[in-house]
Amino acid sequence: MAIIKEDGTIVAGANVYSTLAEVDLYHEDRLNSLWTNADDELKEAAMLRATAGLESKYRDRWFGFKSNHNTANAPQFLAWPRKDDKKQTTDEGFAIADMDEIEDFDGLFIPVDIVHALVVQAYNEVCLIELSQPFVSVELSRNDMLKYQRVDVIEQEWLRNAPAIVLFPHIDHILSTLADTATVKLGASIGLTESEQDSIDATGAFDRWFTSLLVT
Repeated sequence: MAIIKEDGTIVAGANVYSTLAEVDLYHEDRLNSLWTNADDELKEAAMLRATAGLESKYRDRWFGFKSNHNTANAPQFLAWPRKDDKKQTTDEGFAIADMDEIEDFDGLFIPVDIVHALVVQAYNEVCLIELSQPFVSVELSRNDMLKYQRVDVIEQEWLRNAPAIVLFPHIDHILSTLADTATVKLGASIGLTESEQDSIDATGAFDRWFTSLLVT
């Protein structure tokens, strides 16, 4: 598959944020031998997977919208470039100008026709990750998921070999001014017998326990 770089002009069929030469130079400067010693075919495959991983993980976390959002322009394949759809108004509420540029976490405005340098940096880092392991993945570990919990007299049992998400916090740190990287989605389930449920409902223990979670 051909490598087609998105440069901020909404390139048709774009599937990467850097060329192979650019990713090579990035990792050469950082003495990342894992990348520099790999074959170009493996590098290009890792680059395509890096795009898929980055797009998947941050799809609903980026600030703003794709630059072709609510336009009749050609489809935009990747998340960047981006814009803001807010409108500048007078005190009376009349629209006076489009506020297309995204304001990042630091209060700086980003042009709608570029791929931010931090996105490129994060992408280059993910390329290195994808050379040896998936960027968005689940691996098996112990003591990472609750199997059983007794609520009234607290008792916990944890699953062995429960799935755990592999995290790469340095990518979140790079993108922290451009996306909501602090959001962590967690889920939990508690299995109870009918008699245990009746007992908890009668004593109000679950309500007290759940309220304590919200308070803390």
